[in-house]
Amino acid sequence: MSDCPGYDGPVCPLCCALEARCGDRCRPQAHLAAQASALVSRILAWFTYQRLHSVTGHFLGIFTITGGIIAALLMVVFYAQEDKSQLELALISGTLWQIFFLLLLITGVLIWFYVLAQKSARFALQETRFQVELLSKEVKMHEATAIELAQARDAANTANQAKSRYLSGVSHELRTPLNTIFGYSQLMEVDARRDDHCRKIASVIRRSSEHLSDIIEGLLEISKIEARKLDLHRDTVDIRSLIQQLEDMFHPLAQGKGIDFIVNVQSNLASFVSADEKRLRQVLLNLVSNAIKFTPTGKVELHISYRNQVARLTVRDTGIGIAETDQEKIFEPFERLHHSQMQMISGTGLGLSISRLLVEMMGGDLDVKSKPGVGSEFCLSLFLPSVSVEHAIPRSKNTISAYSGQAQHIMVVDDETRHRKLIYDFLHPLGFIVHRAESAEQALNLLKQHPVDLFLLDITMPGVDGWQLLEILRNQGISAPVIILSAYPYKDAKLYQKKADFQAYINKPLRLDKLLEQLQRCLDLQWCDSTTSMHKQAQPGGMDFIPYQESLATLRDYAKVGYLKGVFECVETIETQHPHIQLVSQLRVMADLCDLDGIVRVVDQLQAQAEPC
Repeated sequence: MSDCPGYDGPVCPLCCALEARCGDRCRPQAHLAAQASALVSRILAWFTYQRLHSVTGHFLGIFTITGGIIAALLMVVFYAQEDKSQLELALISGTLWQIFFLLLLITGVLIWFYVLAQKSARFALQETRFQVELLSKEVKMHEATAIELAQARDAANTANQAKSRYLSGVSHELRTPLNTIFGYSQLMEVDARRDDHCRKIASVIRRSSEHLSDIIEGLLEISKIEARKLDLHRDTVDIRSLIQQLEDMFHPLAQGKGIDFIVNVQSNLASFVSADEKRLRQVLLNLVSNAIKFTPTGKVELHISYRNQVARLTVRDTGIGIAETDQEKIFEPFERLHHSQMQMISGTGLGLSISRLLVEMMGGDLDVKSKPGVGSEFCLSLFLPSVSVEHAIPRSKNTISAYSGQAQHIMVVDDETRHRKLIYDFLHPLGFIVHRAESAEQALNLLKQHPVDLFLLDITMPGVDGWQLLEILRNQGISAPVIILSAYPYKDAKLYQKKADFQAYINKPLRLDKLLEQLQRCLDLQWCDSTTSMHKQAQPGGMDFIPYQESLATLRDYAKVGYLKGVFECVETIETQHPHIQLVSQLRVMADLCDLDGIVRVVDQLQAQAEPC
């Protein structure tokens, strides 16, 4: 470095440091400002090539600005020292440079941490925004999925409700003819005029129709069983009689297939046990029927042992068997195994599923052992406590032929003619005066003509249903007992009047013993054995007795013009006045058969033989 031209003092330290020279004579303050400005210009020129958005660019930008501020402040400090000597100025200048670089180092470190913190904050913010966007998209997708699931759930619920309504409707339609079959088979079974063979056939028909009713009910109750909402009852069961019924029912079926059906019962088996008779019968029917169904040749055995109040019932067959991998599948609802010998065998696939669920609900166990081509063994273990005989033997319905006391008037209201006829055939031979109505309106009209001691009401009827008729009767002050007869289960019926005043609820198919039991309870009846029949105590019946001439003339006129409703009303009027004569029964049968010409002939014969009243 050489001295500045025209300047006789020492060289300006900043000018020497920047390797710049003054072109003219200058003072120290002017040299300081000019050289500092040149330094800033060069740094800014280099900084323009950096990426301002990067970490380095950000750092250099802040660092340059901070360095410029520090340099400006130090220049101001140096500029304020113009009264100092050259030696002092040189000393101050060196000190300021040291301070400048020290401050640049400190601020550089601080600025670097600051820039990193800012960069991290911006990165975290960007990442947060990105995650928020992703989360927002996911939430929207979940909302769309939730909407679709809700729609699918609603569609499934709608379909399930439609299925339930359909099954209920189909069940009701199936129970209508089944009730007639079941009812008349009971009448044939207790008819003493028939021989033992006919009564045994009727008993098989009755039990088969009862089994069919259980199958129909099983379709409706599978969901209830799985949800453990099915109620179990404790009945006194004649277990030996139940086994005998199974043998009577399945022996002809096995004989028809050419296989043997063998029943072995230990002698120590209790005569009467406490259990849900309906469910126990349902399980045994499923097990035995499956064994016979899947046994083309050989035999089916039913072994019953009893020890410590626990019954062990084993059904063993020599059928096609079940593979080990399929032994759990058979207990799944609607599951049917594929086998070459099973393709022609029908079934719903519900029997074993319902059986296991019922057994578990009853606190028992149902196991299976099987080998393909050898056979299967189903073992049922149940706790069946014994019941003393004196508490178990009720009066057999076969010995009931009448009741003591005055005649009881019963009105059955049902839109099904076959059901009304069935109730009549049930109760009329026992001495009841049965009034039949096909609608609520007809029932109310008949009620004005005849007093009624008990009502048998069907629920489902066109127009005014059974519940509405019950409400009308109670509002009119009629307090006679009411028994509801319906094909719908009690819990599934439209019991919107939980306060409805009815005395009993009986499901169809109608069981004669259940009906007689409720009649005895509601009317406080005393049954008579077959040795003392009310028909024998009543007025002698035959073609010699002729009711009022006016009633006969009215009946003949109605039959002549084909007024069937009037014929029924007239016959019921005669029946009310003289319920135990043979003529009434004959007229009732002819009216039910719509044999109007026959009624006209009978009345003409009676009028020809009778004296005018």
